[in-house]
Amino acid sequence: MSLLHALSKSCLLLLLLYVLLSNVGCRTAQEISKPELATQKETQLDSSLLGLFERTLKDVETFKTMHGYGSMQIRTPEMNQRLTCTMRIKRGEAMQLTGSIFFGITAFDALLRTDSVFLYSPLEKRLYVGENSPANLQRITGFSANFSDLLDAFLGLARIDTANTSLYKASVGEGKVAFFLKNGELDEVIEVDSATATVESLRLMKPDGKTLGAIFFNGFEQLPQVPKPLPKEVELVAYDYTSDSTYTARQVFIRYNEREVNPDDFAFTFEPSKKATVYRIEQLQLRFK
Repeated sequence: MSLLHALSKSCLLLLLLYVLLSNVGCRTAQEISKPELATQKETQLDSSLLGLFERTLKDVETFKTMHGYGSMQIRTPEMNQRLTCTMRIKRGEAMQLTGSIFFGITAFDALLRTDSVFLYSPLEKRLYVGENSPANLQRITGFSANFSDLLDAFLGLARIDTANTSLYKASVGEGKVAFFLKNGELDEVIEVDSATATVESLRLMKPDGKTLGAIFFNGFEQLPQVPKPLPKEVELVAYDYTSDSTYTARQVFIRYNEREVNPDDFAFTFEPSKKATVYRIEQLQLRFK
């Protein structure tokens, strides 16, 4: 897990969507989750808690592909937009997002691959193309990126990288347990429902306890032939603090209405018009305010 990396990739998509949707009418936004942890009481890492931690890591590799339909809410200081969205994801390889506005009109079609990013606007016949690289995302969003983390976040999976982190403490509260893994100077925190062993949030925290970014999972449901429940709602939030008590939040909120995991007929459908004008993402001089 590298949470800030995943959020940086969503910020790139937000930037491009802001370019495409700035003239589209807004709708009521999904409330943005607060950055505070629900678990506040530190506790000892005993065998019971270590067993719970291990159960949260199981069965992730059984998920290969997903085709889903639902809605996407984009909320930043610059925009507030809700669209219907079709999502196709192949773990470790690519993700396609197709967003529609009123009357089913396609507002954008995006394909994110391990080496490149494509975003097509049918209304303007514009195709934005860029390298899927940490350097490119650092220049545009101020962050670096890890692509696999974003794919798993949109799938509703909590991918936890224990190779580059070390579990060192836990806290409890309200039927939840938070596991803290040290990653350099920052903490990667996994908040788990202690009764079901489902991950309810992933977050990156500073030493002073401020959450820099978080992925929240809600509305868990058991799908056919899937070993563990998946959340119907996935919320990605980046928090930018202007003082100790105030912050700016940017949100991508996904709600699935239908989805199928590992479908037999999985395929990507990204086919921009050959007449589209091509723009390099690297040439965009826009940034979030």
